[in-house]
Amino acid sequence: MEFPYPPLSCKTAYIHDGEILVVPFGASLGTSCIQCGSPASTWTVRTFHWPLWKPNFFGPWLAVSFLVFVFKRLLHLDQRIRLTIPLCRAHRLKQMQRRWVGLALAATGFAILPFTAKLFEVRNWIEGLLWGGTLALIVGGLLIAFLGFHILDLVYLDDRISAYTGSGLEFMEKAPSETANATTP
Repeated sequence: MEFPYPPLSCKTAYIHDGEILVVPFGASLGTSCIQCGSPASTWTVRTFHWPLWKPNFFGPWLAVSFLVFVFKRLLHLDQRIRLTIPLCRAHRLKQMQRRWVGLALAATGFAILPFTAKLFEVRNWIEGLLWGGTLALIVGGLLIAFLGFHILDLVYLDDRISAYTGSGLEFMEKAPSETANATTP
């Protein structure tokens, strides 16, 4: 995917092709909420990783590619970029509610776990439901809490710009579209 590079002096994010938010390094996203375009009251810092994991669905290679992906993330062998994202009070509240609900579900699952530990040999369907429900609470709660509320998704990263999808239409209408002196690499 090719993006026009802004001039080196450009320190503002801009919209490319009406849907992709391009942020030059050192640029800020301004003071409008990234979701709705209203004035931001809080800023959240998010770290994005590059390259993204693209699963290979051919038998055992899926597990191997996933392990390589996790290994790279844990040892910081991937590229990372931190971005300060402006949010209004309503969207920040929604983000925090999702995190707390996920943690509460996971905590409930961990609290029930000692009562289901004796059920390793499931004798009837009710015990099976209890064991499966406990695992679903733990895994589902952790997924909701930590994967949760997607603000932006990284689609491109190089040494001068980063590009994201997922910003709201109102924010995109307020952000500049394209830059006047953009150059293609």
